[in-house]
Amino acid sequence: MRLNQYCRMLFLIVMLPVSVQAQEWQKYTNKEGQFSVNMPTQPQLQSFTQPIVGGKMAYNFYISELENGDQVFMISRNDYPEKNVASTDPQVLLDACVKGAVKSRQGKLISEEKVNLKGHPGRKISFSGKADGMDLIVWHECYLVKNRLYQVMVMSKKENPPVEKTRDRFFDSFELLKRK
Repeated sequence: MRLNQYCRMLFLIVMLPVSVQAQEWQKYTNKEGQFSVNMPTQPQLQSFTQPIVGGKMAYNFYISELENGDQVFMISRNDYPEKNVASTDPQVLLDACVKGAVKSRQGKLISEEKVNLKGHPGRKISFSGKADGMDLIVWHECYLVKNRLYQVMVMSKKENPPVEKTRDRFFDSFELLKRK
């Protein structure tokens, strides 16, 4: 009987590294969206269309979360009608992105910085907010690439924020692919 228990324990010890490796982050490449990023799990796509001035806009969200659900990693991409972008200062569109992100979570802006990604204008913000009655912290970057807006986000429960190294790993891995 003890030999049997010993074998089970040995099996669990040997299999533990395998299960940890199975949870390693993976590179996700989206050719249609023209980006790649490392995510903790294969992302799930959520899409919807919303009316805007001059037409409709499709929003595509690629969402990956850790097993405990405390941290969500997300990429959003949407294409503005080219005529809207051509007649608008990119900073105005980025201002709207920041305001919309904070407002969507009944949030309060903590920090904001103008950034760029390979010459494309962007914003890097953090804010507190709420979702389903939970207090959140959100780190958010948005970039305007021609008429496409990319939003790269990490959301976590306020009491369980991601390790800075984990958060930075996600943001640092975001890359633009060559546009066709």
